[in-house]
Amino acid sequence: MQRISGAMGLSNAINAALARDGDRSLPPLLFIFDFDRTLTNGMSKPGEEVEVSKVVRGGEDTVRALQRAKDAGAGLYIITARAPRALTVEQLYASLDNAQSALSPFFRRGTEAPEEFTVKDADGNDIPLARGGNIFAADYQKAAALAQIIREQGQDSLRAFFFDDAIVNAHVVATATKLHLSSSSEIPDVALTSYWWDTYEEETGPNRSMTPSHTATTDSNYADFASHMLSDFGVTKEEADLRIEAYRTISTGTRNRRKAGDPVGGEELSKVQAACKEMRAKMAPLAATLGARFARGPRPPPVPVPVRPNSSYNAFEAGKILHEAELNDIRAAKKISGGVKSIGGGLGGLFGRGPRGPRGPAPPKSDWRTKAANEKARAEAAKKLFENRKVASLPPGPLDAPRWETAFQVESPDEGTTGGLTFVATLAGAFAIKSANDLAEEYVGTKFLQAGGVPVPDMRVVFPRGEEHGLILKSVEEVAKQYSRRGDAEGAGKIMLHELTSMRKFDGPLLLMELVEGAFTLNELTDADQAVDILEVGGGRGGGVGNGGGVMERRARSRLDAIGRIWVLDAVLGFRDRFTSRLNYAQYDEAVVTAEGDGKGEKLFLTGNCDNVLFTPFKLGFAAIDSHCKLIRGDGDSAAKKVADEQFSSSAERLQGELEGLLGGDGIRSLDWLRFTVKVVSGHSLSNEALECAQQGAIRGIMAVDRAIEWAKSALEFARDGSSDGGERWAKSMSRINLDALITTGLIVRSIVGDHNLDVGVSEEEATEDSEEGNEGEGRVVLNNEILQTAREIGADVRVWAALSSELRKVLTDERVLGISSEEHSNGEFWQS
Repeated sequence: MQRISGAMGLSNAINAALARDGDRSLPPLLFIFDFDRTLTNGMSKPGEEVEVSKVVRGGEDTVRALQRAKDAGAGLYIITARAPRALTVEQLYASLDNAQSALSPFFRRGTEAPEEFTVKDADGNDIPLARGGNIFAADYQKAAALAQIIREQGQDSLRAFFFDDAIVNAHVVATATKLHLSSSSEIPDVALTSYWWDTYEEETGPNRSMTPSHTATTDSNYADFASHMLSDFGVTKEEADLRIEAYRTISTGTRNRRKAGDPVGGEELSKVQAACKEMRAKMAPLAATLGARFARGPRPPPVPVPVRPNSSYNAFEAGKILHEAELNDIRAAKKISGGVKSIGGGLGGLFGRGPRGPRGPAPPKSDWRTKAANEKARAEAAKKLFENRKVASLPPGPLDAPRWETAFQVESPDEGTTGGLTFVATLAGAFAIKSANDLAEEYVGTKFLQAGGVPVPDMRVVFPRGEEHGLILKSVEEVAKQYSRRGDAEGAGKIMLHELTSMRKFDGPLLLMELVEGAFTLNELTDADQAVDILEVGGGRGGGVGNGGGVMERRARSRLDAIGRIWVLDAVLGFRDRFTSRLNYAQYDEAVVTAEGDGKGEKLFLTGNCDNVLFTPFKLGFAAIDSHCKLIRGDGDSAAKKVADEQFSSSAERLQGELEGLLGGDGIRSLDWLRFTVKVVSGHSLSNEALECAQQGAIRGIMAVDRAIEWAKSALEFARDGSSDGGERWAKSMSRINLDALITTGLIVRSIVGDHNLDVGVSEEEATEDSEEGNEGEGRVVLNNEILQTAREIGADVRVWAALSSELRKVLTDERVLGISSEEHSNGEFWQS
């Protein structure tokens, strides 16, 4: 047992272990981590894009240490104390895909859905666990999970290092792991070091990097039952008492009578309001005095002090000269009129200051409140230019001619959506730009679906150190300066601290993506009537408009076709995020039965991530976004590779069985997950005819797998040989894609196709033609001569120009055509140019 502390505690411990690894005679290494408050620190707020130090405990030092461990071939695992359920593992996947994305490359995920299983303890009792790849959920049975990890290595001897912020877990792992291993037929020789990563310094020190924890909870590190554990880790009773007292003095670490989030009311509210009123009354005279003083401007400089010829200046001599002069004047005045003149100048000189010179002209009278009100009005006017109109609502621009130098609006998606995504509007149109550490996975996933006939936004990669990469960053910064010069300090700061920081964070390529016009997500099907309009066909549409082969129904058929395709192709890619079905969740049927009697939370989990499915009234009526290839090569460890191969084999068997059912006359059952999903989201239960349309799409997806794999082979080989503009770094990212696994999956699908005569009715060309019929006139904008003329003058796309408010068009014309200069920056200290 060892105790480490400080933000660099984990990185120092890992680096120390790796330093000893230079001796090749030593056994292989395993590093096992708790997740919450060990790998994470909870300093960020949901939806915020923040630096790594606020979402990863230890920040960049931890990330670099994990990279060193991975490069050294060490096994990296997570064991969380959350409930041992497959859903828990999925939740950790989501965290690693979003807030803790910096940690994602280090922890291998399974190629199939997370599973729940049991292991035996030394007495033969069942212990429930859940896992997905190298990520385990074990409740407080972490010693049992660690024993399972050790057994899977197939090594005679190992060195294992376990890290946890909870002293109970660290202590139990240190004392009970060998007991769990004793139930094995062959007990490996394990040198286990269990680290308690003490949080006290980071929670209470002068530079806090963690939110303080409560000391009154049963799982506190300072609970009465943990006293012997603290002693074992080197914390005396006296030191523990001092720590408890320190926590109690921190409001966020103590349990107050009124908990955070409880409403303030009654007598307490009255007291607060009265105190605020009294404080405002006391501060009013001071506010007026300070405001008047600031309005007067700076004082004029003092008059220079005269000195005697041929003498060096000093305060005493200057004061003496002035004092003598003053006295002579006083004596003269007394003789003449008996009056006494002020000697302030002489005394001022005596103290090293010259006499006050004549006052300059008084500054014009000004009210500081008026100035503040004017600045506020200016800021509100600047914000109003973009009021009620998001970048994503503008017509999409062409990827081959974005015209970055004309950018005029930058923003992030709504809070809680994909991190690392920025929307930029130029006079050519609107664009989406994404930055992340797994762009190769998204690029391959999206292009693979496109090759398989799934409608997706077009995209291309913009590589670092290229001219366009620098131009994008420069243009985004220039938009922030435009906001600032118009008075919107808040908007300018947000662009600089969030959007621009997000683009620079990974120091890697940017994914430039086409925006999907007029889009809304599957999650936004808020009622049954809307679901009927968007997804129903034939008799399922009832008497609604479009029944009988109208444009709306043909577009619904196109959407169902695309959903069927993507269901198959996502499974080939190992991508489980979008839809939940038997293809990626072994316990799907049991979970649905449980969810039917449960609240909506469990049902929503079983719908997958419906925000990755977009509906639109244009083109094919559908677009798939945030697609990834999750067939990733392992770390090279033979035992890890063996586990990965077994998991892939299991996933492939499930794919084969499900697709056999789809093609063997049981298509409705295979697609019933879609009916469940739509019903949970909207309340409408899709008809069998709708599911049959999705089934035809799934069959087309099966037939398109070969074509998609051929694209993947070509793209990966092109990137790996260094032929792309991304160079060695992009080649390394693309090499993580497991092409062998893709090809194997393709062979499985091909073998299924060979046993069936597939007739899917309408051809792809006919389906596309049907779905696009009636697009003419949708979204058409009525343009007057003034809009056309000003668009030509400024060089804007006419549809984009017409979509802007008249106020914004005027401001842009003034700034960019007429050359009317903007005002000073709203925050001069922030901008140096």
